[in-house]
Amino acid sequence: SYDHVEGLGTLRVDSDVDGRVTVPGLDIDVATGEPVTVPVRPWTAETPQLYDGVLATEGERVPLRVGFRTVVLEDGLIKVNGTPLLFKGVNRHEWHPERGRALDLETMREDVLLMKRHNINAVRTSHYPPHPAFLDLCDEYGLWVVDECDLETHGFTEQAWRDNPVDDDRWTPALLDRAARMVERDKNH
Repeated sequence: SYDHVEGLGTLRVDSDVDGRVTVPGLDIDVATGEPVTVPVRPWTAETPQLYDGVLATEGERVPLRVGFRTVVLEDGLIKVNGTPLLFKGVNRHEWHPERGRALDLETMREDVLLMKRHNINAVRTSHYPPHPAFLDLCDEYGLWVVDECDLETHGFTEQAWRDNPVDDDRWTPALLDRAARMVERDKNH
């Protein structure tokens, strides 16, 4: 979390096994599950400050990229670090004209850089979660992401909405599971 008034970020990394979290740029070296609060520069789409760290357990080392920000809804506005946010966004499908759905990292990077060059600060992942590497690039270069979890039902308009899964209680557990899995996968971006 980030306290934009005090300029302090709090980091806590939870793990199923004991380990240590180090973030050299912030002089952090703590056990997993231990919160630590330090002065930080905040992450925004305009200044996407990330800090590199490592979660180390007895059998594994996991690289971390950590950004600090506060996002709140206040008086009908989304505010980031105390400042109202204006989305200037686009829709994006993971698609290449020659390779179809097989996107490589460089193609994803080109998409992100194209958006940044044209003053875009947000991207909607129409209509399904993107490859995790795309989210990493959005963190790195500074793009807000409106993540979608593949609940698309456009085809039902031709049937007058009849039997649409979003209006059929039998589908509710599956739809909620899909949404929960996307949030769990992408919550740290």
